[in-house]
Amino acid sequence: MPKEPWQMTRAEYVKLFPGQLSVRIGGSNRLLDKQNQAFAAAGISLRDCGQAFHGHWSNRHAVMPDTPAARELLKRVGGRVAREQPDFHSAIYEHRMLVKAAVREGKPVPAEVLAEYETKQIAMF
Repeated sequence: MPKEPWQMTRAEYVKLFPGQLSVRIGGSNRLLDKQNQAFAAAGISLRDCGQAFHGHWSNRHAVMPDTPAARELLKRVGGRVAREQPDFHSAIYEHRMLVKAAVREGKPVPAEVLAEYETKQIAMF
């Protein structure tokens, strides 16, 4: 039986995201809406890692599959690749939030997973 994300170590969790690109899209709010619609229409899912609003301007940081079609669409809509490798920082943050939620919900989080966050995040739980 496969492990739940909160039962995995950080290394195991990050391996779930091979072949991903960290990307930035945005500009005017209208442009960002059009970009988001273009990705949705093409069936390319973006995993959000943050969004910044500056009045009438917005930037979206996301992770997407690294495929030729996704790269072509990114170029066509005016986005850019922020990093060529998986966005490990976002995956680790996401994992920490999943572990934190599991602890709060009383789920049996393995000791080796808790130990990864214990030294730096002792107050997290």
